[in-house]
Parts: sequence; C-alpha cells; structure tokens
Amino acid sequence: MSKLTTKKLLEWCQDEFKRLGIKEYIPTKIIRTRYRPDDYEAGACYLIIKFKSTTLPDDSLLASSYYFTCFYPLWMLDEYLKKGYELYLKFDQFKFLKNTQIEVKKKI
Repeated sequence: MSKLTTKKLLEWCQDEFKRLGIKEYIPTKIIRTRYRPDDYEAGACYLIIKFKSTTLPDDSLLASSYYFTCFYPLWMLDEYLKKGYELYLKFDQFKFLKNTQIEVKKKI
C-alpha cells in the first residue's frame, strides 16, 4: 500500500462525491492547517477540504467558498488505513456538506 498524500485524499473525496451522487459540488483542494499542538487539543481541525459549486459561475465568490474538515492529521489517516480501517464521509443529521467530516471506521 502506498503512502496517503493530500492528492490521493483529494481523489478519494472526489470519488466519494460521485459515489454518493453529489453532482452540485466537487472537492478541489486540501489544505493542511498549521495550528499549535494546544489548538489541536482544543478541537482545531488538521485538514480543510475545499469544494466548489458546479452550478455557479467560476468567478462567483460563493462558487469556491465551501469547505469541510478532518480532525485527523494525514499521517494518522495513513496509519489507520494500514491497520485495516477505511475512510468515510460523516454527515450531520441535516446532511449539510459544510458540516461533513472525514472519519475512519473498521472494515467489516
């Protein structure tokens, strides 16, 4: 198994959007945050996954101002994958994409 990178994680996000039938938006970029360790302990996210609207014009400010988060660092996601876990998108009760998170679960 090759090492998980932001490029591979972005491709996975794009595939998940397609698999789930989310056609109005597409993930475009993953940004690593650079907080202090205390910030992460207080609940700051490690990764921000930006996505854009496919229905709005590209020059619209709203077209690319969407994002969701991941509270695991990239290296930890890689370790989970090596141990037999899988990634999934966790939606909130209202299914808002902005409240989505990347989570891990044990493969069944």
